[in-house]
Amino acid sequence: GPDVPGKFDVKAAQTLGLKPGPLYGKLTRGESVTTPDGTVIHPSQCVGPTKAGGIFIIVDCPSPRYIDSLVSSPQFAPFLTSTEASDEGKQTQLVLVVHSLGPDVALDERYKSWVSKFPSHVHHMLSSPELVPDANPFQRHLRVQASMAALDPSVYVLPQGSNHPELPLSSFSDNANVSVPSSLAIFEIEPKANLDTSKVRTLLTPEEMLEQKMPAQPASNMEETTATTSSDNEAEPQSLAEASSTDMDDANGCSLQDEQSVGELIVCPIGTGSSVPGIYRNVSANIVSVEGYGGIVLDCGESTVSLLKRFLGYPLRNTHNTRIAQTFPEFVSTIKLLYISHMHADHHLGAILLLREWNKLTRSGSNRSRMTIVAPARFWTWICDYSGIEDIGLERLDFVCCHDIRVSTDLTDDSGYANWDRFSNVKSK
Repeated sequence: GPDVPGKFDVKAAQTLGLKPGPLYGKLTRGESVTTPDGTVIHPSQCVGPTKAGGIFIIVDCPSPRYIDSLVSSPQFAPFLTSTEASDEGKQTQLVLVVHSLGPDVALDERYKSWVSKFPSHVHHMLSSPELVPDANPFQRHLRVQASMAALDPSVYVLPQGSNHPELPLSSFSDNANVSVPSSLAIFEIEPKANLDTSKVRTLLTPEEMLEQKMPAQPASNMEETTATTSSDNEAEPQSLAEASSTDMDDANGCSLQDEQSVGELIVCPIGTGSSVPGIYRNVSANIVSVEGYGGIVLDCGESTVSLLKRFLGYPLRNTHNTRIAQTFPEFVSTIKLLYISHMHADHHLGAILLLREWNKLTRSGSNRSRMTIVAPARFWTWICDYSGIEDIGLERLDFVCCHDIRVSTDLTDDSGYANWDRFSNVKSK
């Protein structure tokens, strides 16, 4: 950060014959001033020494393959103790290191040893899949999902989430200056390095949302409700969890085995909003699971991948999902078709991340499957350009321009609907 100016000593300035006014400002800006009697006063006479600004480092290590090059990088040497290039000044300025780590990096002894070489006063914030709980920070959205899941859990799937990490933080380090990031946590660099967690909220899990008591009914409906429950000899569920449990058993006899055994397609809306993501609904995205064929994605707005991970489950299956018996990696590996209706951002911004995940899961081994993309021509141009930056499996993508498969007016019958016999004849030519 920038250097912090020294504190202005008012008493010292008055002793030197200065009165409050513009001359004070000049001294704080490092300029010398002259008093009415001709005395020249320099900033060092009434302004404290400048303090070097604090330094923070962000380390991005996506996999253990990068550890050797990272720990041997000369860029970090001045900040480490017991090295030939150690710089005490920079070590004093360093206050925070943020670690953005991929799977297994935090468990690697090489990385642990490297972190231990930083000065003891430095705070480390580790973002690692093994150490950070998979909590859902979007609590208002989660509350609505829990309420709807209580009504029909087979349709409104409770998203996956947990407040318990895979491994305790002590598995990485017992240092009190090591922590994991939390939503709304603030790290203050000046005037003193400090981690402020006063605004961090306790995040409820989906199961805890279900355990919360349902709001009391209005008094006007009390007699009617009492009469209904008495005649049916059934007790009203006292919590969302009880309601969810009841509907799980009685939701039209629906079960995972029943749906999957039919052999028909299963459609699951992932986002039904428009324009921008909202509190309660994400932008457009729908997935279709077809037994014996694979997966289909109809539009793919931003955050579709993260919602799919909570909907299907990652890395383990979401036990609340009774619609599709697949985890996120299993479903994405089977995707055969991606359809983008038009080029509005809320319909395609999540496609790059989806293609990246698909390519990562299918690019090696025997599962080198292909995917067909049906979209406007401009989308393919964008995909081709982006593939120059990152590998998204372009060589295994088959593109079909949506304008080339439109049903024209001469392919419709008298009712105005497509005559598929004529359409088939056109395709075969």
